[in-house]
Amino acid sequence: VSYGLQATGDASSSKEGKISLTTAKVEIHATGTGIYANNWGSVIVGNTDTQEVSISGASQGVKLSKGGCAEITGEQVNISNDIKGKPLIEIDNSVRTAKRPAQLIVKGKQIELASAGQVIDVKAKYSTSPSYPKASVVLGNDSTESLNIKGTSGIKLSNNSEVTGKAKDIALTAKSVYSTVGVEATNDKAKVQLIAKDHLRVDVTGNGAKSVHTTGDSEVNLSGNDVKIQATSTGGLVYGVYSETKSKATISGNTVEISTTGGKNGNKGEIGSAALYANNSNIEVDANKVVVNTTNAKEHAFAVYSNWGSDIKLGKDANSEVQISSSSEGTATGVAVASAGSGTPADGKVTIHGAKINVSAEGKKARGLYAQDNNKISAGNTGSDIQISVKGEDAIGVLALVHGSVDLNGKNAVIKAESRSNLASEGIHVQNTDLMDTAHRA
Repeated sequence: VSYGLQATGDASSSKEGKISLTTAKVEIHATGTGIYANNWGSVIVGNTDTQEVSISGASQGVKLSKGGCAEITGEQVNISNDIKGKPLIEIDNSVRTAKRPAQLIVKGKQIELASAGQVIDVKAKYSTSPSYPKASVVLGNDSTESLNIKGTSGIKLSNNSEVTGKAKDIALTAKSVYSTVGVEATNDKAKVQLIAKDHLRVDVTGNGAKSVHTTGDSEVNLSGNDVKIQATSTGGLVYGVYSETKSKATISGNTVEISTTGGKNGNKGEIGSAALYANNSNIEVDANKVVVNTTNAKEHAFAVYSNWGSDIKLGKDANSEVQISSSSEGTATGVAVASAGSGTPADGKVTIHGAKINVSAEGKKARGLYAQDNNKISAGNTGSDIQISVKGEDAIGVLALVHGSVDLNGKNAVIKAESRSNLASEGIHVQNTDLMDTAHRA
């Protein structure tokens, strides 16, 4: 393998091997990997006087392992590769003998990461005892104007790892002919933070697409003044934010829009489309204006779905505006909370805060708010204006089944159910099939 810059130390004796290149302009082009730091190796590229840094490797841009570190500084920083087989940036601190963190720091006014395949892959060894050093990537700071991340898949973390991106504007784009993910944090102590002063965009397109995916003891925090998260599927499942297995996703800003386009059910009956989906986990959208929608789904589409004891919160406070909509050729649901699965789940809930709350659904079967299995939807505050509208061959505005409950709080609530074929339509439907449970009557 050919390296542009390579640094190697000795972790066993805690000795660092160091190499630096700090000219006014830096160009590194390699037939293998642009920068490689291993076994306590350390690479420094550029400084505050460097105007332009260009790093490219046919295989990878930067690879750090076993306590390897690199710091890249320039007015403009571009890192790219040509081959899809490996991530553009790979940080691997998963050996137990690393003895120190593996870290990449990139500083610049404009930072661009362009990969032929996956952009970032970060992992480290983890256990509760003993503790191991983490792996991390820091992209940008308060002086960074733009951070652009492009590839067929975006950021992936697993175990004891962290990625932080800071800039005035951040854009992450992942496009693939296969199933793909924009931001993914999996397993224990994996954390992603993308912090934009103004605009944050996450745009993912594939034959199956997730803009954000969290699982295990992990978290993703996305924030900006204006945040847009979009997932488009050309054939398979599509999710805006998919959070599972005791993980957490938080999206905050002045305005936040989370949307999906397309999507069809999986071979095992998986939900085809959901803008927000939580399964035994938590999602919070903390914004003055929240827009959540699914469009052009082929089968089951849920704008918001809380499953198996999950907690989803929408809206910053009682003055927020929340718009939720779902459309599908099959079943379209605005907000659902249920317990699909086996075992005994904890009670789940969806809480919607806002002065104006609008929920709509249109499909062959349409549901506005749907609660089941001891789960709860709470919408509105004192003074809220709540509008619920559904349209379909089978349309129900508010549906509560099997101990499910829906609370509408406000000064005004309008529920409109319209049947497109003069079939069943109901504003409110409440049903409890447990005839022995007299304490929880419908």
